[in-house]
Order: sequence, then structure tokens, then C-alpha cells
Amino acid sequence: MIQNTEDLKDFILKILDDKKAENISTIDLGENNPLAKYIIIASGRSVKNVSAIADIVSMEVKHNTQINVKLEGLNNSDWVLVDCG
Repeated sequence: MIQNTEDLKDFILKILDDKKAENISTIDLGENNPLAKYIIIASGRSVKNVSAIADIVSMEVKHNTQINVKLEGLNNSDWVLVDCG
């Protein structure tokens, strides 16, 4: 069950690992940042792979939380931002 930002971070990292995302990095922005607690960065093997990973992360987070996930850059998929609030 996802109850806090730490749980959400771990949940997303597991999805990325399961879907074979590459170069996964986590940046802890600290408690006092009003915009975000963490930034997670990952790569894919191709544009299609990046798009698929972003879609899966978005769907899984929506399905398992009450978070309204927003996606940016999915049309071209050379980069995608998944905003989980």
C-alpha cells in the first residue's frame, strides 16, 4: 500500500526495474522543497521503449493511488516527464 512519498518512490523504482529501464537515478530534493521530494530519472533502449515505460508507470501509479498523473513529451517520446504530484 502506498501511503507516503517514500512508498511512491519505491513503487516507481520497482516498476522501472521490472520494465528494464536503464540508468535509473534518484535525486532526493529534501523535505523543504515545495515542488517535489524526489526526481527519478531513467533511460530506455528506444523511443518506443521510453513511451511504453512511461505509460506503464503512469497507469500503475493511477491504479494504485489517488494521484492524478500528468505526462509531458509522450508524443515524441525522446523524453517523457511523468508528474506524480
